[in-house]
Amino acid sequence: MLPEPLHSVIIGSLLGDACLERNGRWWRLRIDHKEEAFAYVEWKYQKLQPIAAAPPRRVVVWDRRVGRSYKHARLDTRSIPELS
Repeated sequence: MLPEPLHSVIIGSLLGDACLERNGRWWRLRIDHKEEAFAYVEWKYQKLQPIAAAPPRRVVVWDRRVGRSYKHARLDTRSIPELS
């Protein structure tokens, strides 16, 4: 089990705009928010820094359902057994 506040931030994020992705052997957390929430993603990075893969970044995501792109703020953790 992960220590606090990591555990609480992960659970709260999974209830919102985050998901778990399999990345090889273990799982990682991916947090995705609209670009306007970049400061919030940076706050989450400060809390998750011990397991973060890199600082948050801005990405453009293509939504083929509606045929347009959206700007996102994204944060990935490292793939770790505690998330598996």
